Amino acid sequence: MPNFQEIDVLTNPKMRHTRELHIISGELSLLKRTLYPIYNMVNALRDHRPPQKKGYFHPNVATGRGGTVAGNVTTPSEYYEMKVRGTDISDAAKVYLADVADHVLILTEEVDILRGTVENMINLVCPSILISTYERSSIWLRRHRTRR
Repeated sequence: MPNFQEIDVLTNPKMRHTRELHIISGELSLLKRTLYPIYNMVNALRDHRPPQKKGYFHPNVATGRGGTVAGNVTTPSEYYEMKVRGTDISDAAKVYLADVADHVLILTEEVDILRGTVENMINLVCPSILISTYERSSIWLRRHRTRR
């Protein structure tokens, strides 16, 4: 169902409508640029997998050196470099994040549809204004020609 502003633009197009529609189009573009990184972030969280451990390190506290049971890590700094950062995400959380990503994608598509509608209204308003201006100037010219 069209809203009152859309009805006003369609029934009584004015130049101010063009300005308002351009502002709305810019705001919708900004909204889309804001939503898309959120979609990427949610997908990155959902697909997160922590790196696999290469081996088990057991440092010798007295010497500051250590060794591995399986692998070739020999110092605490090497252990820090291979240390697992992050955690596994539960299956329920992955399903939830997939659902959130789908909702953000749907919102992004809705913004695209709204932007298309606004652009179509802009393309409708400009010729309508030109036609009405031409008609008024034609009437004015006809009136002034007959007076001469």
